[in-house]
Amino acid sequence: MAAFIALSRQRHKVIHKLMTTDARYDKETLIARHLERIEQVRAAAA
Repeated sequence: MAAFIALSRQRHKVIHKLMTTDARYDKETLIARHLERIEQVRAAAA
């Protein structure tokens, strides 16, 4: 259930951003940013 809620929250964030800004949905950009954040967290933890 927690995973379902987390995925719903992520989807809501994307939809809200698309509706309230001039941002465009770009799957590759979103994946790249996500991977950058993961890398930053790993570097901070090390």
